[in-house]
Parts: sequence; C-alpha cells; structure tokens
Amino acid sequence: MEIKDILSAFGIHAAEAIGQIYRSAWEVDGTYILKSSSDREQLEKSVLLSDLLRKEGVPVPEYVRTPGGKPFVLANDTHYVLMKKIGGRCLDPYEGNPHETGVLLGRLLARLHLALGKIEGQVASYDADYMRELDEWIMPRIRENHVRVSPKIVEYCHSFGPLYKTLPRQLIHRDTHLGNMLFMGETLAGWLDFDMSQKNARLHDLCYMGACMLVGNYRKRRRLRIWRELFRGVLHGYNEMRALTESELKAVPYMFVFIELTFTAFYAQHGDHGKTASCADMTAWLYRHRDKIASLAKL
Repeated sequence: MEIKDILSAFGIHAAEAIGQIYRSAWEVDGTYILKSSSDREQLEKSVLLSDLLRKEGVPVPEYVRTPGGKPFVLANDTHYVLMKKIGGRCLDPYEGNPHETGVLLGRLLARLHLALGKIEGQVASYDADYMRELDEWIMPRIRENHVRVSPKIVEYCHSFGPLYKTLPRQLIHRDTHLGNMLFMGETLAGWLDFDMSQKNARLHDLCYMGACMLVGNYRKRRRLRIWRELFRGVLHGYNEMRALTESELKAVPYMFVFIELTFTAFYAQHGDHGKTASCADMTAWLYRHRDKIASLAKL
C-alpha cells in the first residue's frame, strides 16, 4: 500500500505534497505528520497519552481518526498514525537571557509533570529501574563493544542505587530535548514525541534536558558558562512549581553521569562508533566535573 492509499484510509484524498522527514515519518501538505511503527502497543499508548494530555490542557499533537473511528491504519504488518502538525520553532537556549530561558523551561516541564502525574493511572507504562538496566543492559553493551569507560565511573553509577530509590517517581516524558518542544515566540506551542514515556524518577527529565543542551558545548568556555545559567534556571523554574526534594538535588550529578553512560551504551549497541566515543568522552567529563554540577543544584 502506498502512502497516498494510507492517507486515503484516514479520509485524506487530495494530498499534494508528501515529504519524507525520516525513515518512518512523512509530512503531508504542511498540515499533517504521518508516522509508522511495527509496535501497535506503543502507538496506542501515544494516542491515549495525547488524548488525556489534551484534556489536561497540555499542547500536544492531535491524532486523526479514520472515518470508522480507528486511530491507526494497518498496512503490510505496519501500523500508521496521522497527527495534525503543530506550528512553531525550536528554541535556541543560547540566545537571550540564559537564566530566564532556563526558568521558562523548568516551569513548562513542571506543568507537564503535573499533568502526567494526574493521568498516569490511566496509561500502562514501563516501570524503569536504573540499577537493573545498568547491570542487565548498559554495562553488557559497553563491554561487548569494548568501549573504554573508567571503572570509577561504573562504581559511581552503582553507588547511585540507594539514592535513586529515594527519588520521587511518576510517569515522565523520558525524551525532553528541545527538539521535542515547539514555541511561538516565548509561548509553548506543543510537546512532541511521547513514544519513550515511562515511569521513572521525575529528575530524569530535568537532567536529560540539561544534558542535551550541554552536548557539543561542554568544551567551549563561553557556552559552558551560559549552560550553567541555563540549567540553574531549569532547576529554579521547576522548583517554583514543584518543590525539588533534598534527595533530588543531591542526585543531580549522578543523574547526569548515568544518562550519558546510557547514551554511550545505546550508540555502542547500534554500531555508531563516532557517537559512542563522543558520549563516552562527555560521560568522563561529567564525572570529572561532578562537584561543579552539584553546586548548580544548591537552591
């Protein structure tokens, strides 16, 4: 079945401009985004999350139903969903006042977490356990791909276990890089891509956002200075709306190292040697600068 046939099944019969964004996504007439997946459960969860979050007033993509009311179309063992495209642009955090930008991002993330907390009982989600993942997935991938990671870093991540168990948990986005946030001016137009959502420490989303803004910038003195103000702002903005616990603030440097070690294992598993080396380097940098990162969390 061709893309135009799939669109017709959604009731879109006169599409003129269809452009492939990446392997499993297409933009249609600048109005819709068509996505494909072999994982029906994941798509159904994404649709349900969208419906529930929209009811909570969170700006997220709206899924289009078929004339028969179904949220997806099945073709050649692949499921397709169609979303209305959200307009807007991605924010460049290194423009403008970094602390104010960070506070804005922190407040927006806190609002999202409040909404996710309200609906989590209605969504079946993976209940993550970092320590189990460290032993059963992360370190095996690193060892089998011969990635050089200091034993001190591995020991540091293992020592995170008792503190990790004390962190407040809930349904989180799990992929909070700024590419998944669209803005109209300084107003949030929409959150994107909840495919990786899971139950985990809420602190993950804050540090993940901070780590993504740090990628490619941690060896640039001026950018690093800006980043410190950005991430400090994220923590302040979040804390204004949802008080961060003492254990969360203490866990910040551990979370950064753990997240980047996870990226290292991910790219090693997929055979991307360049990104594996880059992530391993950033992991080592975060470990060396853990005390300075901890100082950012002194609110």
